[in-house]
Amino acid sequence: MVQKRGQSALEFLVTYAWAFIVIAIIIAAIAYFGILRPQKVLPDRCTFSVSFDCIGYTLNTDGTFKLKLKNNVGSTITVSDVNVVSDAGVDFACVLTDVPPENWGLGDVRDMEWTGCDLASQGFAAGDKAKVLVNMTYYDPKAGPDYLKLGFGDIFLTVT
Repeated sequence: MVQKRGQSALEFLVTYAWAFIVIAIIIAAIAYFGILRPQKVLPDRCTFSVSFDCIGYTLNTDGTFKLKLKNNVGSTITVSDVNVVSDAGVDFACVLTDVPPENWGLGDVRDMEWTGCDLASQGFAAGDKAKVLVNMTYYDPKAGPDYLKLGFGDIFLTVT
């Protein structure tokens, strides 16, 4: 009688084990074929340090990246450098078409545009989600260029 109870318990556990194996195979197949791509489900977003508001952004397959920011630093600033890199820290090799804004007033909105961005080296194509990191070095004109500050942001967007 003890053996029958042990046998039924073992059969019970084996049945559940087979069920778990089948579920694991189904989840693996779904992930392998790309149905479970969280990047495709996540919305586009732009997050900057408190000093700047992100108003708009686009990344086109022709290698053009546009960004519209609002100055919330608390005073007029001068931007000395702006870099655009990928999530892996690789430079996009973009060229900023305009000189970084000088005397960017509090509350003013500025457009920045980069051209010639190498999206192929990053593996981005139309419809893909891309994460772009923007690092901006700026200073207060009253204090001078010896007192640099860093503003940074990350943008998660769909390549159009």
